[in-house]
Amino acid sequence: MKKIIILLSFLLTSNLFFSQENNPIIKINITGVFKLKRENEKLQYIGGQKNDDVYNHEVIIYKENGFLVLKNIIKDQNTFSYGLINNIFHEQISTDELSTFFFWKFSNSYNDKRGTAYIDIRMLKNKTNYKNKLFVSLLMEIDDNQIYQYEGFIESNDFIKLTEN
Repeated sequence: MKKIIILLSFLLTSNLFFSQENNPIIKINITGVFKLKRENEKLQYIGGQKNDDVYNHEVIIYKENGFLVLKNIIKDQNTFSYGLINNIFHEQISTDELSTFFFWKFSNSYNDKRGTAYIDIRMLKNKTNYKNKLFVSLLMEIDDNQIYQYEGFIESNDFIKLTEN
């Protein structure tokens, strides 16, 4: 997970992550969502779902007016989590492989609850089913101790396009 966050932080901090012309976008095709709750300093699994044609779930990440925005699209409903780009408070960049991770403080558009996101993007190795894809894990912890874990993929060639000048 650490390596995924490194890659994303590199992209965000280098201004190569987003094209200046048309509000750059990374689309994460979600494969599963898991809901956890923190009780007595332990995480408890309280639900989840695999993505399918009914949910048609994706997350889109883009930058707009100094904000990092995560658009959560599920069943034709959109919610947004947003925070200032300078609210990224930890980042690590790896030069060894295509990966990045960072922590980011956000607010939700639908209830203005605040939280912290841990975003991790990494290249999967030796997984023939996932050739040319980057695995994304997005953990979002909200003030009320609820944690949502989104897992999915982005196309590696899209990632490379995003990092080009």
